[in-house]
Formats: sequence, structure tokens, C-alpha cells
Amino acid sequence: MNFTVNCSGRFPAAAVLCAALYFGHPVIASAANTAPTISGSPATTATVGNAYSFQPKASDPDGNKLTFRIRQKPGWATFSTTSGKLSGAPSAAYVATYSNIEISVSDGIATRALPKFSIKVAKATAPTTSEVTLSWSPPTRNVDGSALTNLAGYQIHYGKTPGQYAYSLAVGSAHITSAVIQNLETATWYFAIKAVTSAGAHSDFSPELRKTLL
Repeated sequence: MNFTVNCSGRFPAAAVLCAALYFGHPVIASAANTAPTISGSPATTATVGNAYSFQPKASDPDGNKLTFRIRQKPGWATFSTTSGKLSGAPSAAYVATYSNIEISVSDGIATRALPKFSIKVAKATAPTTSEVTLSWSPPTRNVDGSALTNLAGYQIHYGKTPGQYAYSLAVGSAHITSAVIQNLETATWYFAIKAVTSAGAHSDFSPELRKTLL
């Protein structure tokens, strides 16, 4: 099929358009940019001496490289412009509320931001501790039925897992039949006792006791 292009006219733009049509050059239009997306819910409290971390999720439909920025960054925190991660462990000098923090992401053309948020840095609170009083009756015989004549003391074992005792307390007298275990944190604790002779021999564990501290 043959066709004729009339390129007559007084305007240069018409000549350029006609030349493009004549030589078969395509006219290419640039695709519109799609803005990136960013989401996430940062924690609004931090504790002195404990790690704080927030990692937003961001993506770009066009596959463009993303860059992050932050406004009103707390002085105790660090921020990554490549990942958008905000992290740090505040010291006691930073106890305060840090407001109007804004994290945004850009694809070089459009920018999107999370809602502004605040982080309140609070002092660390001491864990609640309690004590447990144990009492027992001293053994009088060996496992073979003979009289026990060289009892020297006891070894108290305790922990937070049945049958596994991470802690122990020595009682250095056979005449002591009770003990107070202090500074136990809130948990369920398990206790067992061994008798110890002057020769250093240890009995089997006593029946295990359990105590839940609230």
C-alpha cells in the first residue's frame, strides 16, 4: 500500500513531525512514574539500656532505587538511608519523649512518608523479686539402713525447669534445717536438697518441691 505525506506548511514543528512519519520513526511517550509505598507501626516506647528497633516496609512498583530519610531523629538512635531502619539503645541521659519523628521514602521522583510518631524513653524498672523459705528434716540413716553418723550439711539446688537446677546454695551445718532463698524473680521455681557427709559424699535428690512466685 502506498500513501503520500504532505509536509507543506510554514511551521518547523510540522516539518519535524512529517519527517518522523516519512522515515518511519516511532514516537515514544515516557510512562508515568508510580510513587513508592511505605508501611509499618513503630513502637512508641523504649527502655533505658534495652535495644529499640523499627524496620519499615517499602517497595516501588517501577523497581526504582529507594532512599530513606528521617526528620526529628532521636539523638540516641541511628538511621539507615538504604533500609530505613531506626535503632539504638538509649542511656539514662536520654529519658524523655521524642516527638514528630517522620520516616519517608523516595524513588527519586516521588516521596511517601509514614505518619509522624513519638518515642518515650523510660527508666528501666527493677524486676520484682521474692523469697522462698525451705525447711526439712535431717536424714538419720544411709541408703543401706545403717545409722548416719557423719552428716555435715546440705546442698540446696533450684531452678526454673523441673529436674534442672541452675543454682545451688550450700548449708554448712547438719544442725540447720531451714534456709531462705532470696532474690527470686517472678516465675515457677523448683527445689531439691541433697545431704552431704563429712567425707564429701552426697545423697540422692530429695523429692522436688515447686513454688510459683507472682
